[in-house]
Amino acid sequence: QYGHMTSSGCVPLGGPVGRGQEVCPKPRLLKILQAAGAQGETFTLKEVIHYLGQYIMLRELYDKQQQHMVYCGGDVLWELMELETFSVKDPSPVYDMLKRNVTASVVTGSTVLN
Repeated sequence: QYGHMTSSGCVPLGGPVGRGQEVCPKPRLLKILQAAGAQGETFTLKEVIHYLGQYIMLRELYDKQQQHMVYCGGDVLWELMELETFSVKDPSPVYDMLKRNVTASVVTGSTVLN
């Protein structure tokens, strides 16, 4: 299925996403990002991480004493992370979640790449 564009101009991730390359969050992740102030449907990975952090702060999902600990049990974020808690000191669960919940954007400016 790699290489087939969706109506949003996104394709499934076939490998690592390049730095600065835009990605399309899947609907559940997009809702979280929009709740944190994101606008649009495509973002760089840096922007996705930024809005994810904003969401965690807005929802106060972090431990007040150990702020690197995130508790997402009972929150929509839990459905995406598939973990009740994680530490931002070990970002691998976040990257695993992103691999499952973003697709690569193939739109560059006004040019669509096939």
